[in-house]
Amino acid sequence: MKAFKIIWLGLLSVIIFLIIDQYLFCPAYTFNSITPFSGDSIYNPYAGAIGNKWIKCNFHAHDNCWDGITNGKGSSNDIYNKYNNLHYIIHAISNYQRIDTTHQYLPNYISSYEHGYNILKSHQLVLGANTVCWKDYFFPQTLNNKQHIIYCLHNTSPNGLLIINHPLLRGNYSLTDFKYLTGYSCMEVLHPSGNASALWDAALSAGRPVFIVGDDDCHNIFDSAKVGRICTWVNVPALSESNVLQSLRKGNCYAVAVGKDVMRNERKGDDSKMPSLQQFMLKGNSIQARFSMAANEITVSGKNGHLLYRACNTNTVLFTLGKSEPYARITANYKDGTQILLNPVFRYTELPLLQSSAGINTTQTSWRRLVGMAVLATWFGFLLKPFLHWKQQNKLPNLSPGYEYISNLNTKNSKVWYGRPVWYFRRFFYNQGFEREDQTK
Repeated sequence: MKAFKIIWLGLLSVIIFLIIDQYLFCPAYTFNSITPFSGDSIYNPYAGAIGNKWIKCNFHAHDNCWDGITNGKGSSNDIYNKYNNLHYIIHAISNYQRIDTTHQYLPNYISSYEHGYNILKSHQLVLGANTVCWKDYFFPQTLNNKQHIIYCLHNTSPNGLLIINHPLLRGNYSLTDFKYLTGYSCMEVLHPSGNASALWDAALSAGRPVFIVGDDDCHNIFDSAKVGRICTWVNVPALSESNVLQSLRKGNCYAVAVGKDVMRNERKGDDSKMPSLQQFMLKGNSIQARFSMAANEITVSGKNGHLLYRACNTNTVLFTLGKSEPYARITANYKDGTQILLNPVFRYTELPLLQSSAGINTTQTSWRRLVGMAVLATWFGFLLKPFLHWKQQNKLPNLSPGYEYISNLNTKNSKVWYGRPVWYFRRFFYNQGFEREDQTK
C-alpha cells in the first residue's frame, strides 16, 4: 500500500509539473494587431513559374517507426515504391519525432519529421530539418503555447520550412489562433480530416502570407484507398531540396484533392486525366488563371472566404481585384470531386512575404513564472515534509538529563513553525565539547 501511495504521488507530481510548465512557465507573448493586406502592389505567387517544371509531391507519410509504438505500417522503401508508381517525384517520410534518412542520397530526398506528442494533435511538419525538437506541451494548448513551439522549431531548424499540420483534427486549432500565430510558411489545408479553407482564410484575412499544401498523411501504405488521394504540385527550376523549400516559401505551388475518376486512372499509371494549372497571369489589377480541363465551377474567394466571382463550365477565369479587397484565391471544382486550390494574390507595400513577429511580454512572463515557482514549492514542500520530519527525529540522539527540557521539545514543537529554530538550538548545545565528552563517558 505504501509503494502504491509513492507511485501515485510521483505520477501526480509529474502531472502538476507538466501543467505548471505549460500554463505558467511558458512565455507570454504580445501579438501584433490584425492588419489585413494593403498597398498598391499585388503579389503574384506564380510569377516565376516555368510551364513544364511542375512536380507532384506528398510531404506527409508514416512508416513503421519506434518499434511499432507509433501508428505506421510498411517500410520507407514500401512508401517510396508506392508513391513512385503513382508518379510522385517527392514522397517524404515524416515520422513522429524522427528524421528518416533511408533515401538521403537521392536527389528527390527531403529530410522531414512530424513534431508533436500532445493529446489534441497540434502537430507541425518540419521540412529540411537536421535536428528534432523535443519540446512540446502535452495538454490542450493555448495561443502562447502554440507560438512558443513554433519559435522552438525555428531555433532547432533555422533553415527548415514549417507547416501547420491537419489544423481541423480534434479541433486543435481555432480561427482565433490563425489570426495571431506567426512564424510558419504553409498550412496543410487539404488533409483526409477535411478541407481547412476557413482556417486558411482566417490567417489570410489577418494579413499572414501563408501558402497551401495538401498531403495524404498516410499511416498504412498497404491500403491503396489512403494513398494518392491528395497531392501538392510545386514548380521548381531543378530538382533539389533547397529549390522545393524555396518554392513553397514563395507560394509557387498548389494543392489538389483527387476525385474518383482521376484516382482510378492514376492507379492505372495514367496521370493525363488529372487537371492542372496551365497559366497564371497578373497584369495590373487583373488576374487570369487557365486550367488544362474545363471545371464544373471556378470560384474566386476574398477576405473571410467571401465569394468575389464565379464561373461555370470553363477552364479559364478572369477577374479584377478591387482596391478594397486585400487578397483573392481561386478554387476549381470538377464533377468527379477533384478540387484544385491555388495560392492567393494579395496586396502589399514592401516586402510581401515578411511576417510580423510576436514578442515576449516580460512582465506577464515573470509574474506567471513566480506563481508557478510558488505552486511547485508548496507542492514539493508538502511532499517532503514527512520525510524531513522523520529524518530529523532519527538523526538527533537523546540528550543528557541536563537538557531534557530541550529534548522534550523535539516531538512537541517539530510540527509548528518554530520547530526548525529549536532544532538548530538543540544541535548547538549537542556540538559543545563537554557534551561530546559526557556522551563518550
